[in-house]
Amino acid sequence: AEAFVAATNGVSPEIPKGARVLAYKLDSAYSPGDIVVFRESERFVLSRVTGVNDAGDRLTVRKNDQPESLVSVDDVVGRVVLSTR
Repeated sequence: AEAFVAATNGVSPEIPKGARVLAYKLDSAYSPGDIVVFRESERFVLSRVTGVNDAGDRLTVRKNDQPESLVSVDDVVGRVVLSTR
């Protein structure tokens, strides 16, 4: 597991800005509704999973009020399992 801090309200109300989260790094299967941490350029991002492709190697993710985007499972650090909100 690894700890992170939510830098925005992108997945609020579940995880508000400033909340600390714990991401389980050994997860390899994700489902719609999961909140994941992934690498995007030089930063870590929290987003909500809205879909998984048939091969299971790409996730469709979304943050509040932003369009959906695709993320490679290789870029996912882990699934959020605990929040201090």
